[in-house]
Amino acid sequence: MTNRLIARRTATGADAAMAAAEALEDLRSEGPAAGEAPATQLDLDDPARRSRAVRASVEASTTLLLVDGARRLVALGVFMEDESIPVPLIARLREATAGLSEARSRDLCTDLDRLSLITLSPQDGGRITLHDVLRDYCAANWARLSCASCM
Repeated sequence: MTNRLIARRTATGADAAMAAAEALEDLRSEGPAAGEAPATQLDLDDPARRSRAVRASVEASTTLLLVDGARRLVALGVFMEDESIPVPLIARLREATAGLSEARSRDLCTDLDRLSLITLSPQDGGRITLHDVLRDYCAANWARLSCASCM
């Protein structure tokens, strides 16, 4: 969506760096709906609309991940709320349940951080935090995206 916003602005002759900087500022102030003209006002106080907005944002981001990346993200919902999760623990879980190497699991954590789906910190061997809204999404969607051997 951001690429589309920047491309739309550069198509009018705007400088690419300036368009990217403006898009970043728009995202900071307007969130994921930046540059879009919603048919109705997005009321984030309405739980149903908030849920749809979160689902749309997450699903748009997870299409950029490798196969099963969405399942790996959703599986993070099993961890405790408001806790930072050690990356080595995530890697061990993914190795045991999906056969992912620690290196691939760390790469996936980097991808999730790049997409702003998690917050990754290098401290203590690597730790991630999951925003409460995203954790709720993960927990609610685990059954829908899970399978016997996928985590």
